[in-house]
Amino acid sequence: NAEDNEYSEGVQPSLEFVMTTTDITDTGAPATLLVFNNEKGFSSKNINSICSVGRSTKKGHRQCGYIGEK
Repeated sequence: NAEDNEYSEGVQPSLEFVMTTTDITDTGAPATLLVFNNEKGFSSKNINSICSVGRSTKKGHRQCGYIGEK
């Protein structure tokens, strides 16, 4: 979810898409799409949130059917 990416001070956000001609997933696919960005990545708080069903750190409406529903 790009809307809540965090970047280090002074870093220009970047996003890169790479299409390979090999199946690095070993699923029989003819190619693989790799997506890279230079955000900070998951923090301890993010990991705890993922592991805590119903206690997301994301703001917003908490009704059934919202994006990111666990």
